[in-house]
Parts: sequence; structure tokens; C-alpha cells
Amino acid sequence: MNRIHFFVRLFSGGKTLVVQADSTNRVEVIHQKISLITGIPISVQSLIYRGKQLQSDQTISDCGIEMESNLQLVGRLRSTKHSHAWKLMNELSSLIWGFRKTEFRSVRYDKDHIEDVLIEILIMIPHDIDEASEYLEIFISSSVPAALDVLPFVREIAAQLHHNLNLTMESTDLSLPCSLVHDFAAFMLPVRNAILFQVPFGFTITFPLMENDTGEAEYYRESIECLHCSFHGLLEATLLSLGLLETRLGLKEEVEDARVVQWWSLYLTILKELNNISKVYTGLEKVFWQKMRQVKASLCFLVVKFATKSEDYGWLFEHKEVMSFEVRRHLAIMMLPEVGDGGGLYCMFIDRSRLLENSFEYIGNATPKNLQGCLFIKFKHEEATGPGVLREWFLLVCQAMFNPQNALFVACPNDRRRFFPNSASKVNPLHLNYFCFSGRMIALTLMHKVQIGVVFDRTFFLQLAGKDITLEDVRDADPPFYKSCKEILEMDPEMVDGDNLGLRFICDVESMGSRKGIELCPNGKDTIVDSKNREKYINLLIKHYFVTSVAEQVACFAKGFADITTTSRHQPFFRCLNLEDLDLMLDGSGNDISVEDWKAHTDYSGYKRSDRQISWFWKIVECMSVEQRNALLFFWTSIKFLPPNGFAGLSSRLYIHKSSTPYDHLPTSQTCFNCLRFPPYKSESIMQDRLHIITQEHIGCSFGTS
Repeated sequence: MNRIHFFVRLFSGGKTLVVQADSTNRVEVIHQKISLITGIPISVQSLIYRGKQLQSDQTISDCGIEMESNLQLVGRLRSTKHSHAWKLMNELSSLIWGFRKTEFRSVRYDKDHIEDVLIEILIMIPHDIDEASEYLEIFISSSVPAALDVLPFVREIAAQLHHNLNLTMESTDLSLPCSLVHDFAAFMLPVRNAILFQVPFGFTITFPLMENDTGEAEYYRESIECLHCSFHGLLEATLLSLGLLETRLGLKEEVEDARVVQWWSLYLTILKELNNISKVYTGLEKVFWQKMRQVKASLCFLVVKFATKSEDYGWLFEHKEVMSFEVRRHLAIMMLPEVGDGGGLYCMFIDRSRLLENSFEYIGNATPKNLQGCLFIKFKHEEATGPGVLREWFLLVCQAMFNPQNALFVACPNDRRRFFPNSASKVNPLHLNYFCFSGRMIALTLMHKVQIGVVFDRTFFLQLAGKDITLEDVRDADPPFYKSCKEILEMDPEMVDGDNLGLRFICDVESMGSRKGIELCPNGKDTIVDSKNREKYINLLIKHYFVTSVAEQVACFAKGFADITTTSRHQPFFRCLNLEDLDLMLDGSGNDISVEDWKAHTDYSGYKRSDRQISWFWKIVECMSVEQRNALLFFWTSIKFLPPNGFAGLSSRLYIHKSSTPYDHLPTSQTCFNCLRFPPYKSESIMQDRLHIITQEHIGCSFGTS
């Protein structure tokens, strides 16, 4: 093939393209390249060379086109009832091309003329949708879209933004113009799209461009260079501004000045757009995230204080290392509705003897809007209601859901707190409905900030987060399988190639009491596992046992969870978290309880803070182990572990109430009011003995295994 380049002069604005092609290509290839570069539809293109119109099915060599030949692109004549619309479109195109040749925004007449023509076009468009669509097609088919290059606007906006960022470092006025930041984001979008989708580069672009680059790269050289230059200038200015703002204001817990809130939040918009730009160029994304690590504290502060539910923060999810747990948790919780967003009260009357079945019916039949409201729980034949009863219901239902006897989930052999879907759950005809119910329940526990003492296995979490599963990820879920696969991978190649293992690309599956072999790939039963394909074999085994076999269960769980969330599916809840983050949100075990925080959130009824019984109580609590404190907390509040933000995360304050019972009576808990009742003990040792009995009784409660 003979690679040549030639020139194509456009019919609007007199601009010339440099196009590369092979001499054996058909003319239609030239039309396609012109469409990619300019946006001009192929249907309106007509190419003239040496006075003759070229036909699409001719080859370039048949037409006599040689190196550095000159072709003319003209518009095809149309027969249409909208001739005036075509005339106005052509006029608008010519005006825009002419305006772009002038000094940016310096000719008022051209701007007014463009506006007048545009208004005339809009006035002639009929209200009827079908007729109006014809005018839209005329606009798309005209050369106007190609003429609307926003690069000059982008260049000026970027320069103004850079200037304003520099001013913040030199002035006491630290604010940024809101409209300027939003214009920057809006105008950068079409420039990026022009480069990524109209220029046939191999993604991403290596910069700087070589001096001998021609064709499409040359045509968009100005855009490519402008975007690259804007990125570096704005990134450095933004980082310097963030450092200065942090120094002047500090990372305060509360920002009271509303004006400060407004302009601080604009930095998130700038950083998001800079991240988008970094994806266009080879190596630039790495540079961006290296810089973000340098301002991690500022970035975390911005997100926690000013992130809103209406914005998409997916750009942060793939680089969770630049966020603290608090930030990742904050972004996840923002995807859940606030309790009461549904506006109503959803009442459930539960029979303890049919706890799981009753709860399944109520939660499964409720609309998402019902569940986003306030939940009211009352157990049959019991008077108690309130937040304590609601928490108890969450705990009991989750305990039943993850109980292996119900065949929905299986506990990991190496960590009995961790669960993953049971591939044999189909023994229950309603198992998929129960997985949908389970997804709703877990979302509700997170929404109500109730910790349930249960965590997910890594294989389950990774599927919910849309991630691939590796061999190391299955270590806890199936230790024997993990060990066997490791041995196959580490075995001497000659031994594997000798077929000493007798392995084929099949796996045994047990169904309804019988076992059958399933091929892992086409002709798997006849494909021998050797040293070259053993890694592929292991990966296919992992996919079958941990993905394919539970795909329906995971999908139904995810659907149920998504019913409660308020975000779109492109921004899933689990993507912004690490497994350890979800562990803390669902379980919280291992966290010590701050006794000072506990005291600060406790009130007294019948006692005074200075009473000796209260002094004894806190002295005893301070000497308890982490496990004992968690047990006492569970007895007092029905909460197994504290939320990550401590006692401030509870729905109400705690109370210690003086009981009129005899001195040697055990303390009692009235969890619906977070109330602990105990009598005025005569001695510290008696109180210590009674609290010791309580903590011993409540230590070691593990859901699903008791």
C-alpha cells in the first residue's frame, strides 16, 4: 500500500485540511475522515478534483490523486421545501467562520449579526415536534456545527481563571467568581470531545506532538496544545491556592461564613475538570493524582464540607487512597436518603415467632418511597416502641438473614463474621426475592446507622463494587480451594505438562443431590491443563465458583440495595468504599469507646453528676476492656458497636436513671430510651460485680453463628 497525504479545501471559511490515506482506499474513506475532523455529515459532502466530482466507490489511485494533491469540498445541492432555512444556515456558518478570524470578541457588528440570524432561525421553527425535527436535521447536516469551535472561548476563560487563582494568593479577597468556574467546566467539555471523538488518535495523546505530525493531528494541534497548557497552569495555581487557603483558614470543623462556603466548593469543580483533562494525555493522569496526594488534607476537607448529592464524585472513586475513611464514608452515605425523606411513617407489626417472614413481607411489598420515610416497629403483644425497638428489629432480622440455616448466606471458614451468597440458595423457591429483601435491609441499616455485627466476604464485596476477583481474594471464602490452586500454579512446569494431574477445563457441580461436569470453555473436557494455560484455568474456576454460580443472587441483592439509594447506577455505593470501610460501617468491632465521649453524651435522672455512684460507674467503665465496654454498650442501647463518629452518631442521648429496686438488684436496660437503670449501690465493689455479670452475659454474641 502507498501512503500519501493531500489537501482538502473546505467550502466554508476557506480552511484547508491535511488528510492521510492509502492509495487503495475508496473515496468514501476521505468522506469519513472529513466527517470525523469537521463534523460535516457525509451526506452533504461532495469532493471535486481537477474539475470532476469524485464517486464514493472509486479508489484514490483511480481518481489520479497523488501526494500533495489539492481537492475541493463543496456542499451537495438539495431539493427541499426548507430552502430559506438552508440559506440562513449557510449564512450563519459563514458569519461564524468570519468571526473566528477576527480578534476574540472585538467586532461587535459580527456578534450582533450572528445573533440576529440565529433568532430568525429560531423564529421560523414550528411548534409541531415532527416539523421541528426537520429543522434540527438541517442544522446537523449544515456546516454550522463545524464552525462552532469554542477554543477561543476556552482559551480566554482558562486565562481569566488562572488570573483569578493568582489573585487569591496576592489579595485578602480569597473568593472565586462562580460563573467563571462553571463556564470553564462547560466550555472544556466540547474541546475534550472534539479531541477524543473527532480526531482518530490512539487513546491517549502523547504530548508534545512531533513537528512532522500532519493530517488530523495537525488540524487539532491548536486545541491539543491549548488544553495541555491550560491543565498545567491551572493545576499549579489551584494547588498553590489550596495551600494558601488552608494556611489562612485552617481545616476547621465548622465553616460559619456562607461566603467562604460558596467559593471553597468551587475548587471541587475545578479539580474534577482538571482530572477529566488529564485523561486525554499520556502520563498526565498520574501527574494529577500525585499532586492530589500532596493536598490530601485539603481535598478531604472540601469533600466532607461541601460535596452535595446532586454532583457526581465518581472521579474520586478509582483513587480512594487520596481520601480518608471519613471522606469515603461521607460520599457513600450521601448516596442514601436521609431518614424521613419519604415523608411518611411506615408501620410494621411483627410477630417474633415469624420474624423473618413478617419482615420479608413488609419490606418486600413496600415502595422505596415508603422505606425512605420513618420506620415504626411494634412487636406483637409488646408495648415498647421507639428507636430502641427499631434497632432491636434490625439486629434480629439481620441475624436471621445471615443464619446459615436459612440457606441464603454462607459464613467464611476463616472468619465467621464474614458472609457470601449461598450458591445452593435455590432450595428456597423465593430465594431471589429474599436476596432483594436482604439488599434493602442492608441499605436501611446503613441509612439508620445501625451496626449489625456482620461483614461481607471480599468476593461478595468486589462483585457489588464491579471489580474482578483474583485468587488472593478467595483465601477466606474457601481455604482448601485456595491452597489447591496455589499448588497448581507453583508446581514444576514439566510435571504439569506431563498431565500428571489429569486436569481438564471442566469443574464438578452438585445439583439436587447429583454431580455433573461443566465445561469452563468450549471443548473444555478435551482441553488439557498445562503450564501455559494453568493460570487461565484457575481464573475460569474462580469465575465459575465465586461469580457465575451466585450471579443471580448478587444481582438481586444489588437491585434491592439500589432501591433505597438515591443515586444513579453509574455511581454505585460500593465503588467508593474499601472492604475495611464497609466493615466499620456494618460491624465496627475493634473500635475502642472513648469514655470521655460516653460521659459527654450521658444525662442523669435521679442522680447528679457528682454522686458517688456515678463516679464509681465511670471509674469501673474506664478499667474495662474494649470487649467489655462494647458488651455494656450493647446491653444499654442494643447497639453492638458505635458508629464511626462515636456517640454523636446515635439517634438520642443516653440516660442513667436511679432505680427504686433493692441495692443488690442487677441494673436493667430500657433500650427504647437508651436508658440504663440501677439502684444506689452501697459500695463500688457491689456495682463492679453486677456490671461484670452483665458484660459477661453479652460478650461474644456473633450473628449467624449463635
